[in-house]
Amino acid sequence: MTKSTLPRGMTQGSAPHIWRYVPTPARRAAGWASVTLLNPDKTHMTKGQALDAAEAINRLIDDYEAGIPVQGQAWAHLNPNIATGITVSRAASDSIGALMTAYIASDEFRKGLSEATRNDMAGVKGDRGRLYRLIETLAGYKEGCPQKRDFPPAAYERAMIDYNTAIERTRNWPVSALVPPRPKAGEGRIKGPLELAYANLAGMINERTGKPQITQAAAILRYTSMWLSWVKKEKGFIDRNPVQDIDVTEPEGRIAIWPQDRIEAVLTEARRQGWHSVAFACELALELSWSQRDILKLKWGDIRDGRILGTRSKTGIKTETTLTAYGLDIIARIRDHYTRENGENVTALPTQHLIRVDKRYGHEQDSSVGQVWARGYFRHIFREIRDAVFAGYNGTTYTFQDFRDTAITRMWEAGLDFPQIASRSQHSLAHIQKVIEKHYGKITRTISDAAAEKMNAYNARSGIFKT
Repeated sequence: MTKSTLPRGMTQGSAPHIWRYVPTPARRAAGWASVTLLNPDKTHMTKGQALDAAEAINRLIDDYEAGIPVQGQAWAHLNPNIATGITVSRAASDSIGALMTAYIASDEFRKGLSEATRNDMAGVKGDRGRLYRLIETLAGYKEGCPQKRDFPPAAYERAMIDYNTAIERTRNWPVSALVPPRPKAGEGRIKGPLELAYANLAGMINERTGKPQITQAAAILRYTSMWLSWVKKEKGFIDRNPVQDIDVTEPEGRIAIWPQDRIEAVLTEARRQGWHSVAFACELALELSWSQRDILKLKWGDIRDGRILGTRSKTGIKTETTLTAYGLDIIARIRDHYTRENGENVTALPTQHLIRVDKRYGHEQDSSVGQVWARGYFRHIFREIRDAVFAGYNGTTYTFQDFRDTAITRMWEAGLDFPQIASRSQHSLAHIQKVIEKHYGKITRTISDAAAEKMNAYNARSGIFKT
């Protein structure tokens, strides 16, 4: 059986002997989880065993969606709704759940949106997306799923039954329930379920910052509007998009600029701990202003004639970024490091990643050594390094993403125009001016000082002011 004829959902894992089952985005949104296919003794299944398991999971899901009871069957634990005793028949075609599933399976979703947007909306690798957060909020669970740590065992089981029952009931609402009736003459505007849900989400307080979580609330409403626009256009179950009647406060965005002394401290600490690749990643982020994800996927073949060819994961925008002298020095030091540590001629390995897990003293045999970083593992190590040098510093928690903000702010201060900034930041030309003016256009002391220097030069040339 070839890869193209594997059972639906069966895929190879991170090594040839590892097989996984990954549901479609629509089924993940309905509660089905991904799983590594293991035998009862926790050994990895052979390919033949994995084929049988994947086919069994598909039969189970088909039966469940047809309304056939499947409690107690193998693999039933992949959907928490089954354990509650809820039997979910195929919902009415105009229900919220059915229409979310249809949208996630549509060409407009699968082909018209970037991978990052699809994942944020529908969820990925066990994470539930923004559309599921909408259902939770409409169901009365704005804080999300009950957490086991907050309940005694028996109470937690009861809480989960109540939660799953409420979620399923909400998924079965007709989508028209989200559209409030039009007010009669002389009446004020009627607030519908979506406006109330938005108010609940926007009023939640972030425990770290102490500020309302308007970013999450705005994102959920933005994606809800995209979904409902599709429902109106393609299905006709609603006559208007109710999100367009809601006054959504768009967040200004969190912009934090790394202090130079903290940058140097993090780089020093990363190297002291033996995480040279983490230090290189930080330096590349400051050079390119790219995200962690895009830095980690860089390969040696992407570097050509002093430029780096890249595609922004979030938008799919392609750029050919010219490296500065500092950037060329970073690349040279990365090349020298791998030559010194591993004897590799990296220029002959175009498919090899630039940033790979380090071989550190005492950890030389770790299976991840020399491999591309998993994003979660990288975030964990970066935070450990950062926290080692940031204890009690100004009350601000700087992130890897803040390197991007720092780099773009430096470009703005250096006097780069909008297309020049976009050539490095991977923003589109259509949006770069709006992004800069909204997030980075603060008149800093550097810009003010440069303005004064230019005026001094002008005044000296013109002779207007005599000193």
